[in-house]
Amino acid sequence: MAAKVKIKNLITKLANFINKYHWRIIIIQVVLCVGILKSTSLLKLGFFNDQPGYLLFDFSSLRTILGEYRTFGLPLLLKLYSIIFKGYEHRFYLWPWVQMFFYFFSVFFLYWAMLKFGFNRILSLIIASHLIWENSVHANLKFIMTEPWAASFLNLTIGCLLLTFRQRSWKTYLALGFSTFFLYQIRPNCVFVPILLPFWAVIISLMFERFNFIKVKNIFILYAAIALIPLFLFCWLRLFVVGQFGLSAFGGTTLSMQATYYLNEDNIKRLSGESRIIAEKILAHKRKFRPLPEPKLSPSINREQKYLMQKVSQPSDCMISWLAAIKYMTGKEPFDDPVKNIDPWNHINTLATFFTIYNVDIDKLLMKYSKDVLMLEWRQCLPWIAEKTFFGMGQFIKDIRSTRRAWIIFLVTMLLIIRPIFFWCNYRAKIKSEIKQWYRQLYLVTILALSIFLFGGIFISIFVSLESRYLELFSLYLFPTITLWAFPPFIVEK
Repeated sequence: MAAKVKIKNLITKLANFINKYHWRIIIIQVVLCVGILKSTSLLKLGFFNDQPGYLLFDFSSLRTILGEYRTFGLPLLLKLYSIIFKGYEHRFYLWPWVQMFFYFFSVFFLYWAMLKFGFNRILSLIIASHLIWENSVHANLKFIMTEPWAASFLNLTIGCLLLTFRQRSWKTYLALGFSTFFLYQIRPNCVFVPILLPFWAVIISLMFERFNFIKVKNIFILYAAIALIPLFLFCWLRLFVVGQFGLSAFGGTTLSMQATYYLNEDNIKRLSGESRIIAEKILAHKRKFRPLPEPKLSPSINREQKYLMQKVSQPSDCMISWLAAIKYMTGKEPFDDPVKNIDPWNHINTLATFFTIYNVDIDKLLMKYSKDVLMLEWRQCLPWIAEKTFFGMGQFIKDIRSTRRAWIIFLVTMLLIIRPIFFWCNYRAKIKSEIKQWYRQLYLVTILALSIFLFGGIFISIFVSLESRYLELFSLYLFPTITLWAFPPFIVEK
């Protein structure tokens, strides 16, 4: 009994200490993290394949802005950065630092918003600590790419959503609308967020406020308007200006990586019109650039081997389709040398001049071609989607085992040692109401984490590529959620 009392008193003192100095704990972690990042190469500017598409974005007119195959979010940030640091030699060398500080700012903001909403301090601290030490964000800070900024604006969007329930004013609603809009302008596959936003708002209202049907209906309408009206206005503006509804002129180009994998002489004969013309050119390019036997789908091939074959070939299939469409529409082609064209991504600097081509018409052509081919090959495409999900998730779990060993050890310690100690000393006996509130907040975090991971990481990514680059962004809140379920409710006894 004496041991139980001592452990219980120790837990209470620790909880009181964390509650009192929680902001200092956050700041100390950020300072340590910055020091570690600075001592590595993670804050030294590197090169990423997609970089030219952002740096060469054309802001000369509304038509070119809306006709680019990139959305304007990251190019606009790069433009602002160039203006601020104008005149500096190699001015982008500070880019990793800018990304890092903005990301940490978003973590601070989300933590503050959770506390403002009424979240338990220790629960919020666990989430913020995970975000501070998120290695998938750290690994991308050195590059000019969308992931760090998308993670930052995802934090801002969730923070603004929570804040609107405590400060119902046009300022908080405007901030929520802006952060949501800029999120999918930076990372178009985050377009599911404005769709989920009104449902998240309804769930928050049902979990933390008294139920009233009229109030819930009004909340759904309000948040749907905040999130979806800017999205649809932007898409309709693109339709009016460039003749294409959507966020960017790259949907057909992306989809072509699926279609081109299944392309062969048999299905070309069943195509007609421009789809057949471009299919013939793509198949000719594919055979010219990849002088190896085409991978054949057959039951004798191991399913995992088939998945890996297609995963490896798809990026090249996308590039081959895009280059063939560029040549067909414009008469221009980056390379005449088949050896170089085996892997065009290795020659991204040469391709940079082609990123400035007006892409809408090219994308429309590839969208029509892709739909026609996939309609013919849907019997092979559907099993591939299922296998991609299965094997992609398996690979993701393998990556977790290799990159998050410390986190796994921490979870095992929580489950095998810390939780049993909490239950043994009856720490929860007198604070049932706080425990109930803890789990209510945990349920909300779980809903947010799972919906982001499922809709962004699975349902959308399987049509592009279910690889770690895409899954890591959408698992941003998944790991802190798992930790919280392993962690015992850690509350100051009042």
